[in-house]
Amino acid sequence: MAKKRNKDEYLAKAEADIDNGWKALPIFEAQRSAALLRLVTATDDRIRMTVLKNMPVEAQFSMGTRWSIDALTTAMPWIFSTCPNNNEPLPELISEPEYKEGSNLAEYAEGYDAAVIAFTNLHQGRFQAFVANHEPRITFAHASEEVALAELEKRAYEVYENRTELPDSLQSDEKLKPLLLLREIVPTKAEKGTGDRVKLKFDDELKAAVRNVAAVELEVHRTEIPETTAFSGVAYASIRKVQAALAALGTAHEFLHLSSILRDINGGAVSSLTFRADTNELNALIAAVAELSVQETTQILPLLTFDGAMPALGSLGQLLISPNGHEVVMPRAYSKGGRWERNLLKWMARNPATKRQYDSFSAQKEGIALPSLLSLLQKAKVIARDSVPISDAGRAITDVDILAFDPRDGCLLVMQHKWLIEPDTVNESKACDAELEKGIEQARTSKTYLNNQDYARQLLQGIPAAGYARLEGIVICKGMEPTGFVRETDVPVVTERWFTETFTESRGLGNLYDLAKTRPDRKQLAADWRNEFNSWYIAGYELRLPVMAQIIKSE
Repeated sequence: MAKKRNKDEYLAKAEADIDNGWKALPIFEAQRSAALLRLVTATDDRIRMTVLKNMPVEAQFSMGTRWSIDALTTAMPWIFSTCPNNNEPLPELISEPEYKEGSNLAEYAEGYDAAVIAFTNLHQGRFQAFVANHEPRITFAHASEEVALAELEKRAYEVYENRTELPDSLQSDEKLKPLLLLREIVPTKAEKGTGDRVKLKFDDELKAAVRNVAAVELEVHRTEIPETTAFSGVAYASIRKVQAALAALGTAHEFLHLSSILRDINGGAVSSLTFRADTNELNALIAAVAELSVQETTQILPLLTFDGAMPALGSLGQLLISPNGHEVVMPRAYSKGGRWERNLLKWMARNPATKRQYDSFSAQKEGIALPSLLSLLQKAKVIARDSVPISDAGRAITDVDILAFDPRDGCLLVMQHKWLIEPDTVNESKACDAELEKGIEQARTSKTYLNNQDYARQLLQGIPAAGYARLEGIVICKGMEPTGFVRETDVPVVTERWFTETFTESRGLGNLYDLAKTRPDRKQLAADWRNEFNSWYIAGYELRLPVMAQIIKSE
């Protein structure tokens, strides 16, 4: 009878093997330009396959775009820190074995991302692990039914916010016309290139069609930052125009590789599947589409280009990647998915070269966010003020972002606001969670002092002599629903969108707080989903993790 595995030893070995297994992949023997193109081509092809299979929009995103973003985020630093670099140009053609190398790396990187999440949850006590006696299989499960249900509810709301992010007007036939016209024009502008390559001839007609799609992209990717804000000496409005032009070019390139002209090209024109360009040529093309000067685009494009100078940072949402200083590639996942504004801020916050600029802007963020919330409250006759200092005998303790008293139900609400950059990795999630936990503690500390009703009346004129009926605290987060590792507390964390929508329908701030604690909306949304298990195969191990699956209801 075989000896039973030591669970702790086996888990430790598996985690170490997974951490180091990528180093043995043959792709890392290639030059940086070649390795990069192979990886991005594999992720682009993954996205193309989800479209060709006519998957539902949600499946195209999760199995194509999101899958590719996770793979690229993980694998990009590996390539830039490991592959030799002689500033070689991007290869013209990609052979089947080379494509396979890129695909294997993408699969490993996406699995690695899942493994990091699994082991992090395990170490934090949110998961438990079960090790098979003979097969190289590890099953991760939620630590309890309560944890599983709470996670399902959070994820269900996140899906809801994703699905309903775009205004209905952007999904109208009128807004689809530029896309449909571009799809019709693209095949007429196709030219056969070297080997299995195909490219587009950007004449005035095609540029105009791309420009119209860029206009729609600008509306889809809404902004919270004033467009007059300057980053690296250029107006944010111009940066957005360049982002929109790049996304529209990515759409045209995708249409080209989905069109009927590929029937006569072996392998679906894999060698040209990834959008690539000479930097100077791209500057001129973007200037024409965005209707900016070449000088402006020459200044802006480096902001949106990852060049590997600091490989540990990875490609933090920049749309372009440069392996050699004179060419760029644009992964379709980057131009098709993600929130541009969040990504730009994330890159600026993490990059030492722009950190001071981000810090300068960050100091202004509350001045952008708080006035709109304050106006919302005051229009409903709620007594409120922002930036309320909490002190003790002249000693500063903390501050309340918004202190509000609602005469409708006598509730005094401490509101802490956090404008966070939504995370893509576990470490980024931990950093966001630390900020949310800071807000929770600020609210608790403030409540301790505001329990003194005389002191509360000094800070907020308008609280009646009878005082308030209840005192509560809440953290409002600009961004998506927090789905990291913050546990449920007496100070609930909600998104700004949830707060504004719920406040409009609530009967008072006390009622809103109760809804934030119980979240009946999340429970209702979670009824359409269930927890299942999915497998990732990596470094010789099968990892089974809980995932969310939609319940298909029969008519």
